[in-house]
Amino acid sequence: MSRTHKTCMKVKTVTSYYGRMKGLLGTRQHQLNFDVLHLIPCKGVHTFGMQYALDLAFLNRQGQVIALYRNVVPNRVCQSPPKTHSVLERPASKNAWLLVGDHIENITAKLGEEHEPNEDMSHLPRKSNNGCENLL
Repeated sequence: MSRTHKTCMKVKTVTSYYGRMKGLLGTRQHQLNFDVLHLIPCKGVHTFGMQYALDLAFLNRQGQVIALYRNVVPNRVCQSPPKTHSVLERPASKNAWLLVGDHIENITAKLGEEHEPNEDMSHLPRKSNNGCENLL
């Protein structure tokens, strides 16, 4: 079941391989000129080298949130659940955000566009109970 509510977020979409691997790395938590980074396609997220924690929302092709991880600290790898197509990431916040089942309509059109093939990420560690693996 999905919630029906409206919210407005300034989204930066990244589709290049390098841009997706970099994500928010090298950014300052409170100096971004957008609210959320949208990585398309994306099968997992790492926080190596990050100076702050992240909130992550894994989306399917229809723009529905299928997994949500809050406050993912540096030096973790988060594998995505099956059917993940893209990921929204933002600096971790105590503010309300998304819930599993929410449908993100304002970016759904972008989810069906053609992009470079998904990379094989099967070599990454499997996720732990909270969906993220500590690698240190």
